[in-house]
Formats: sequence, C-alpha cells, structure tokens
Amino acid sequence: MLCSHIEAFTLQDMHSLMLMMCSDVPLRVTRSAFKAATPLLPSGSAVPHLSGDMAKLAFPKLWSSLEVTFLYENYLLELRHIAFEGKSHMLKAAEDVDACAEAVEATVSRSGWPCVPQPVLQGVMQQFADSSDQGSKRFHFDALVRGLCESTDMREHVDVTTAAARNKQQQAPAALAQAVRALETDALHDTHETQLR
Repeated sequence: MLCSHIEAFTLQDMHSLMLMMCSDVPLRVTRSAFKAATPLLPSGSAVPHLSGDMAKLAFPKLWSSLEVTFLYENYLLELRHIAFEGKSHMLKAAEDVDACAEAVEATVSRSGWPCVPQPVLQGVMQQFADSSDQGSKRFHFDALVRGLCESTDMREHVDVTTAAARNKQQQAPAALAQAVRALETDALHDTHETQLR
C-alpha cells in the first residue's frame, strides 16, 4: 500500500501527499478525512491529543476515511444539511435521519454522485443503538461519518464503486476511438459521394 512504511501522519503530512497526487485538492477534503479518522471519547468529543494540527494518525485509517469522505462528499453534505439542519454536533434520532435518507439519495443521485446505500446507513445507525447503554439511537453527524468510515459494509461498497469507476474510465478511450472511427468513416463516405457527383 502507498506509504505503508510510514507509521503515522499529521493533517499537514496527509495534505502534502494529496497535493502530490492532485495539485489543487482543497484542504477541507483532507481535513474531513482526518476528522472522520479521529477516535472519539465516550462524551462524543475527539481525543484531545489527536484533534490538533500536530495530531498523528495511522495512514491506513486515514486513507480508508478519505475514500469514504471524498467519494461520498456530496451525499454527506446533503445529509448534514437535510437531516442535521447543517450542524455537525446536533443530536438526531435514527428514525429522523432515516426519514430524510430517501430525499437525500434522490437529490444526490440526480446530480450523478454516488450515494451511501440505505441498508449500510441503517446498519451503522443500528450499531449506535446496540452499543448505547440506554439503547438511545441519538447521535451527531460527525459520529455517523466515523461509523460509516469504520463499517465493513461501507468498505465493500466503496470497493465496488471505485472498481466500477475504474472500469468505466478504462472503457472511455475505446469508446472515444470507436466514435472517431465512425466519424472518419462518415466523412470518407461523404467525400466519396461528392467525388462521384
């Protein structure tokens, strides 16, 4: 794996790596991944020594979070806007989030961006309920994003989505070449007809 020999990254380390791959990647993209990879205390706040600029996190965990937060950024932003009223720390019940999920998916899929499958989202919310002492299903947006980043089902969906995107990308040059050949054939046919007249 890329950079697997480096034990831990700060936010700036990770962003520097991102800039080597894409020179105009915004800092917010890296920051979202870093935030999602930071462990939480039972109170719901980030572990203090892992929440500052000098905090260091393991690369595999960061990369895994980046795949989810980047690939599903539009979905997550829309979910926060609709279900959490745009506030990362507002507590919401699972049924309230679930009631908004269909509208979020419809909005995001219309724009062509990938969506978190509803069964995966529901599974993560159920884990919150199962792990709570009081059986409360209330959680905030940041915790939900962390749950998605750690979900095995979500990881499998990311793998399928990225594989499909790579396959589509590999097919694009062949489709373009075929379209160019068709245009050349049409142009040759038109030239031949013109010469016969």
